[in-house]
Amino acid sequence: AVLAAVQHGCTAAKHSNEAEHRRPPPTTFVQAQDLSLYEGERVFRYLGANVYWLMAEASYDEKGRQNVQHALDAAVDLGVTVVRTWGFADGPNEPHLQSAPGQFDPKMFDALDFVVAEAKARGLRLLLPLVNYWTDYGGIQQYLRWARKSRNQYWAPDNSCPAFFTLEESRQQYKAMVAAVTSHVNKRTGLALRDEPAIMGWELCNECRCRDNKGQMQAWVSEMAPYVKSLAPRQLLGSGTEGLYGEADGFSATEANALNPTDWYINEGVSFLRDEKVDALDFATYHLHYSDWNPEGSDDWAVNFVKRFITSHGELAERNLHKPLLLEEFSAVGDRREDIYLLAMRQVLGSNIHAGMHIWELTLDDEHLCCNAKSVVPSRSDDMRLADSLRKHAKAMEQSASAMPTRVMPPSPPSPKPSPPPPLSPPPPPSP
Repeated sequence: AVLAAVQHGCTAAKHSNEAEHRRPPPTTFVQAQDLSLYEGERVFRYLGANVYWLMAEASYDEKGRQNVQHALDAAVDLGVTVVRTWGFADGPNEPHLQSAPGQFDPKMFDALDFVVAEAKARGLRLLLPLVNYWTDYGGIQQYLRWARKSRNQYWAPDNSCPAFFTLEESRQQYKAMVAAVTSHVNKRTGLALRDEPAIMGWELCNECRCRDNKGQMQAWVSEMAPYVKSLAPRQLLGSGTEGLYGEADGFSATEANALNPTDWYINEGVSFLRDEKVDALDFATYHLHYSDWNPEGSDDWAVNFVKRFITSHGELAERNLHKPLLLEEFSAVGDRREDIYLLAMRQVLGSNIHAGMHIWELTLDDEHLCCNAKSVVPSRSDDMRLADSLRKHAKAMEQSASAMPTRVMPPSPPSPKPSPPPPLSPPPPPSP
């Protein structure tokens, strides 16, 4: 009886926290203006989370959909306002959203519909990348296989820039996919995804890179950003890149290496200022995974690097880009994990150009979803203090936004007229 009472008390407290943080379903679109994001006339600053697996999990079975609901409830309880989750799954292997160019799985679209509707019902907004640089869920490697009719294509042979950015067929396949996804009508809400206020925005690619970069990726961003924005003009658009520094940013190699985690990363073809300056991108992005980038780095190095990386992005975005900034993936590991999280939260809170910070990653204490060193599991005893700190950060971000000046509302852009997707290249004739 005592155990039951304790469990009831914990459950009641959890539901109380969810009720405290739950917002009404979004009815207006988040907009970018000058250095801030806005909900209506008020500045919008938030705590976000990455929960990349929501669509795939919702496609499996009823237990999977319950896991999605539990994850979204955990996000609400943590004070999260925006959830970043994959809007792609490409290739013949299930679960797939796009099994072949222009061929979409109704079951997976239904899973995406479920995720959007459940997030909206909880007052959450979503940020959806449209393709992956990495091979998880297909990625640009799958587009290369489709374009070259071969299963043996990789991102970039000999560490060169992926041909995905320059092949005409890959570019047209990507455009056709974006047109199909953004125009898809959610059967649960009745809205096309491009007309859904609960979708805060889209991202061109998760963590795209381009070694031996001669401007191929930047040309691709310059082509795709206006195209995607034309299909979904009322929603925000970001690049989804990691925000590493390169000589194309106007730095010497020595200066770029001093800002990057190690001197390796100047070779990855990512240049924060050049990548993010495209006018059609509403906000700038960067990621921060110091333990992945420099596994041998000490805790003292990590503290100094996190402080330097967040500070430099805030200062450079304000001085050079003049648009809001998202730290859209942040992770910390090790004995000083909580201290480094607190440092990052203080840095972000004190930099008004930072509209949001997304933890990597919010995870359920479930055998097939949990866990790795970067997982944040609010129900796990080791993460309870961190979870409390994140709740305080969420409130502090909201309070700081409330203290910032309101704006005069600009007119909203009209919803686009439906347009057919660009044609795909015809398939090759069968071999004789």
